[in-house]
Amino acid sequence: MPAIPIDLAVRQEIRVAVHTALDAGMNLIRSAQGLRHCLDTLASLEEKASADVLAASRVLSARLICSAALAREESRGTHTRSDFPEQSKENCSMVMEPQAGGTFSIRKVLRG
Repeated sequence: MPAIPIDLAVRQEIRVAVHTALDAGMNLIRSAQGLRHCLDTLASLEEKASADVLAASRVLSARLICSAALAREESRGTHTRSDFPEQSKENCSMVMEPQAGGTFSIRKVLRG
């Protein structure tokens, strides 16, 4: 069984960097530009985060959350998009599916 990478210094550095990126891009009022910037920042952390399993998980989780926020082109509840201020009439959820190479796809699913 391969060793699980652990690097506590990297873990702390990534924790701070992820929180900073999310604070900047995932505010209560969001925009596509801010969310894309957040995703770019998170992507730049992936290589360093691979030195620690929890740091890598933190970056991946943040990417998933930010990607879902970018895909939702509406405002709903406290999730406000400055570029999409209206709430959609459709009642839908986002479904994320893993793809090859560590990527994922996002699709909308209408709920009844």
